[in-house]
Amino acid sequence: MNVLHLLSWYPTPDNPMNGNFCLKQIASVSDRVDSVALTVVLDEKATAKEVEVIAHSNFNHIYVHLRPYHGPFSRFVNKFRIFNNYNWGLKYVKKHFFVPDLVHQHVTLPVGRIAHYWKKRHGIPYVLTEHWTIYQPQN
Repeated sequence: MNVLHLLSWYPTPDNPMNGNFCLKQIASVSDRVDSVALTVVLDEKATAKEVEVIAHSNFNHIYVHLRPYHGPFSRFVNKFRIFNNYNWGLKYVKKHFFVPDLVHQHVTLPVGRIAHYWKKRHGIPYVLTEHWTIYQPQN
């Protein structure tokens, strides 16, 4: 089975602990399934769209770096650009790795919109692992 993981939280050079539990979960299932993680990042250091592929021991993590737009309606424009580049990332995964059988989204938003769209548009089923403890009764 080919699983494409979508991450809302992910480690960065500035915050290496952010979302590291997602990468640990991906590594734990990647001995049993083929996995690729995909993350689209707004990055002030990017000069244009830049693709970075990080090879972990048993899966690859694709980062698509975009320079943020700072003009009028920047919040809307940047969300639209992120959405479009997740779609571009899906094409990249299909070309360089595999056609996904399943999308595993880690954390609901914002990648939940992408997974739902791909389910409707491409028929790719998805599952959600929500890592937030607010859903537990004691919280």
